[in-house]
Amino acid sequence: MVYVHIDNYFADDDFPDNEESNFSYKVSRPVNNVELMNLKHVRLPILPTVLEGWNDSVYFNTATDGNLSITLVQGFYTPDELVAQLNSQMTAAATGTFNSTYNPNTNKITLVCSENAVFKSFAQVVEVAGVAEEIIFERFGRLVGFTGTAQTASTSVALLNVVFMTSVRYLTLIIEVNGFQNLETINRQASYSFTIPNNSTELQGNIIYKEEEFSQYNHINHVNVNRLQVRTYLEDDRSTTNFLVGLYFEYLLEFIQSKKYAYVGRSSR
Repeated sequence: MVYVHIDNYFADDDFPDNEESNFSYKVSRPVNNVELMNLKHVRLPILPTVLEGWNDSVYFNTATDGNLSITLVQGFYTPDELVAQLNSQMTAAATGTFNSTYNPNTNKITLVCSENAVFKSFAQVVEVAGVAEEIIFERFGRLVGFTGTAQTASTSVALLNVVFMTSVRYLTLIIEVNGFQNLETINRQASYSFTIPNNSTELQGNIIYKEEEFSQYNHINHVNVNRLQVRTYLEDDRSTTNFLVGLYFEYLLEFIQSKKYAYVGRSSR
């Protein structure tokens, strides 16, 4: 077996368009006849509670103003800080005054306003702003414990679920292997996917998964590996807009080699 330590500080210089979460990595020497790739260790950045364009849209309704929306400021929030941000922005957008509260004993938020108010349901957001905004609002809902179903407007609306202060529940790591496949020795490119959970309760720093608590593997069809293309996405959305640019990633891969085949290059007569 061979261990390959990868981080985005050592991206391959031959690829000048490398980004922190989309980069090529040249193996120091080819690893021949690989049949299993195991992700043994991961170090990931802890992402802000609110990410711009990811979960920062909030849609609500008040008795006087009807449909309203706000955009939260990206950043790391405790539950109390997030509720304070909601109260400030929702009050600025509406006629009524918001004094929503967070209960640390139940870990739930209650939407409180001087007049009847309520978060819009996810289905209602589609009608107002489209599917893309519905998805962003749904991610916000996961933060504050809002299920997305219609609730009765009131001056005090208790959210049903507990606060879950994680912007991204998991990350999708795609590793594309570039090398040669035995026995035919033809050029080969194949993508392998790993899902990395994000269960951290920390606000800032790094998530570290060590071998004893995290290990995933993919079977590879006897490939001689010489370069890896590494791409990390928010959750399972593989749009290029969800590359995590500007952040630090570190992985430890284990390549298990097979003795079933031996690599033999083509020869001419």
